[in-house]
Amino acid sequence: MAKKEQQLSNEEQKAKLLAELDKIAELATNQFDFLNRSNEYLYKALAETYMWWQEAKKIDGFLEEQYAKQGYRKKSKQEEENFRYLLRLVWQMDMDSSSSRALLQQWSYALRELHKEYTENPVKYKQKPVERLVQFIESNNGIYR
Repeated sequence: MAKKEQQLSNEEQKAKLLAELDKIAELATNQFDFLNRSNEYLYKALAETYMWWQEAKKIDGFLEEQYAKQGYRKKSKQEEENFRYLLRLVWQMDMDSSSSRALLQQWSYALRELHKEYTENPVKYKQKPVERLVQFIESNNGIYR
């Protein structure tokens, strides 16, 4: 008799664990959906930022003026844009923590890659540049190297 009660107890425990597993699986599925949506928003924001920068840099001194308003001062003219100040300007968030600096570095790298792609294939981006830049990011497995 004690064995039957123990078996029933085990069966109840298994049922409880399976119910918990179902809840965790649902949570994981939702998290994965949110992650994918979050990446889509990020890619679009980076592409929009890049295209805004393309327009803004046409006005002499405009970007530097905007950077200065935020307290960002470029040390010197660099041959290659690193996009750090642009990202800080757009996201307007504290980028002083180590995790924020890592994001800033990744996003800056992504913008440099967009810039390279955009300048090497200008005809491709004459129409729907944001959408096509997003496609470029997606076709290269995202922005993380």
